[in-house]
Amino acid sequence: MIFSFMTPGQIKRPPGMMKKGESAGVSLFLDVGWTKTENGFFKGYKIKDRTGNYTEITKTDEGWNVEFDNYRTQGITSNYISLFSNHPDHRETDNLPIDRDFHIKNLQLYSTPFDEESIYFGQDLSLEHCAHNIMMLLKTYMEEALEQINGPAVLHFSGGLDTGVLLAIINKFNLPVEIKMDNQGKVLLNQPHEQSPNFQLFAKGSANFPGFAYRQVPLEYSKYLISGHYGGIEMLRFPQHVKEIFQHFGLDYNEELQKCKGSYLYNFLQCADHNCDTTYPTPNYNDMSKSRYWILDQIKYNMEIQSVEKSNFIFPWRQTEIPIQMLNLNFESFKEHVFHSTVHKKIIEMCDEKIINIIPQEKEKEIW
Repeated sequence: MIFSFMTPGQIKRPPGMMKKGESAGVSLFLDVGWTKTENGFFKGYKIKDRTGNYTEITKTDEGWNVEFDNYRTQGITSNYISLFSNHPDHRETDNLPIDRDFHIKNLQLYSTPFDEESIYFGQDLSLEHCAHNIMMLLKTYMEEALEQINGPAVLHFSGGLDTGVLLAIINKFNLPVEIKMDNQGKVLLNQPHEQSPNFQLFAKGSANFPGFAYRQVPLEYSKYLISGHYGGIEMLRFPQHVKEIFQHFGLDYNEELQKCKGSYLYNFLQCADHNCDTTYPTPNYNDMSKSRYWILDQIKYNMEIQSVEKSNFIFPWRQTEIPIQMLNLNFESFKEHVFHSTVHKKIIEMCDEKIINIIPQEKEKEIW
């Protein structure tokens, strides 16, 4: 879903993009794979109530309107290079808010905030209740996305819990999704020679644009790829979020982590110099409600990967309600989950428990 809007004075045309139109002096450049609509262009899939993974661009007499889903997966910026863009060559910083649509009128960029949604904390959910709720969120999302996409879908099982949960749900509810894995039960990663020049720009990355997710993901050009991305951060397994909750209970994150050697996430969560206070600073709010809202805001701006050209993704884990469910989990279960991924495991147990036998006991890579 790569786009760039450029004014006459902005001459650095983004690589791999084609000019698709001009209105009121602003030119629109897009990557391949967009659908032409009556007054503009559309890419992705739209479910309901603005959920999904899409960008919709509409031409007006004064310029352009750009509408996103309510939890977009793409960082966007406005600077001297481009009036409005998410192309890696134009992104010095992702300096524009996520929770709004944008409008270009007479060479100026404006925005309209989304309506605020009410959030309820304090439910003190059991592990079973929380796991069931998240299972149903994932199931419903995949079912509705599969109804909207134009073509088949595939899941590459990575051998980890994020795709393992999705696989178990697909199996339990017999969802029409092709499953792929290698002979060791793991995902077939893409190779540089399979990447288009535009995709390689994303995979290369930069200081302001980490490209590791693009180097990890398999490529599917004729099918929608159901991805396990966002399954870690949306499920509150990142150190900064855990630290912020732990401090309300008088617990030191580094000490608690070292008590859990051999746990599923122990290797993954090791911070540089084994000091997450330095690597992942937190505000340490005295008010639990402020901590929870800070965590939700942090998660909201985590943008791991987006659709590029004809590689289209479905992200079942990228839902605003999932971290809210996790923040309503009772603390003892939360404490166990953040090192052992017990909510993931409980969902697999509910859906297709044999999947757990092909997932390693420890996640391999370190987060940093």
